[in-house]
Amino acid sequence: LAAADPPPVSPPGAESVVVSLGAAEKDVVAAAHKARQASSLARARASVSESVTAELRTERVLEQVKATKPEIEDWTAEAKDAADDAEKQQQNAKASLDKVKALAQTAVKDATEEADDEVHRVLQKEFDRLDAWRNTYLVDPQSEALKKASAAAEPYKAMIGQIRGRMGEFYENAQAMSGQAKALSAQAQSLAKTAQDEQSSGETIAAAMDIGKANALAKQAQQAFAAGQYSADQVSHLNTLIPEYLQQAYMAKWRTAYEADKKYLPIPPVNPNYAFTAPP
Repeated sequence: LAAADPPPVSPPGAESVVVSLGAAEKDVVAAAHKARQASSLARARASVSESVTAELRTERVLEQVKATKPEIEDWTAEAKDAADDAEKQQQNAKASLDKVKALAQTAVKDATEEADDEVHRVLQKEFDRLDAWRNTYLVDPQSEALKKASAAAEPYKAMIGQIRGRMGEFYENAQAMSGQAKALSAQAQSLAKTAQDEQSSGETIAAAMDIGKANALAKQAQQAFAAGQYSADQVSHLNTLIPEYLQQAYMAKWRTAYEADKKYLPIPPVNPNYAFTAPP
């Protein structure tokens, strides 16, 4: 059997060393605890200091806020006034925009009308300025002579129109009188026949009265016939005047045209029966 190993033998002084190490370890642990306590205390002091500092800062901020509160209120009032003014300006701007839109709807039309008026004014001014030149160089003498000749014949044409109007009136009157005369004559003949029958039957008084009525109707018929005949004669007489006035109108035109432009028309006759005379 092998011999058992002998127990370890500590070297000389080893136990004292171990004891010293244990004491040192305890000191280290105690120092660590002290350091931790000191650190916690320092942190607590720092927290308290920070709290105090924060409180002081808060008080200073509150004091600053209290000090600046009037200014803030003034700023708030100014901001409110500025907002109200901005709203009014916005309303005014909207009203102005509406007016501009309303004006824009008629602006083109108004501008066109103004342009037309201006062009018309300028053209009218030029037209008036060229009036003398136009009447001197742009006038056809023959056309002007014909215009004057037509104007000279107008009084005769007007008289012919009046003559024809009177002829129509006399013609209507002649027709009416002729019809009335025929009707009265027929009534007179009828009464005369009745009176004759009454005379034959012995009714002399009635016959005499009817004969008187018949004679009166016959006389009225003659008067109506005479009036109609007079109107018919006037129609015939007025009808003879028309060719004379036509001739005078023709000669008036000829004479006036010749006086206006002697280059294009022959001289009119100087017979006093056909020469130019004013209308009666």
